Amino acid sequence: MKVIKPHIAFPLLLLILLSISSACRRTKDSFTSRTYHEMTSKYNPLFNGEQSFLAGVAKIETAWNDDFSSVLEVYKWPDEQQATSVVADMDRAIEKGVKV
Repeated sequence: MKVIKPHIAFPLLLLILLSISSACRRTKDSFTSRTYHEMTSKYNPLFNGEQSFLAGVAKIETAWNDDFSSVLEVYKWPDEQQATSVVADMDRAIEKGVKV
């Protein structure tokens, strides 16, 4: 088994890294770069909207206090005060969903 010598491996690795990093530029107009940027422009807003929605749900769940002296509710519906605290997160989730 042949071992690649370090004085040959470093320039080869550097060349590979440079070719990969310059492969996907925004100004490059090839099929692979168009497909890559189309895919990321589709799924990035969906991911960001989902993260914003989950942050709003987490705010509601952390602010929720169970009253064990009465019947517990199955679904945690926020009241007016809790709903106004998550309006920004939910608006951002809707905005990101509309972009797609």
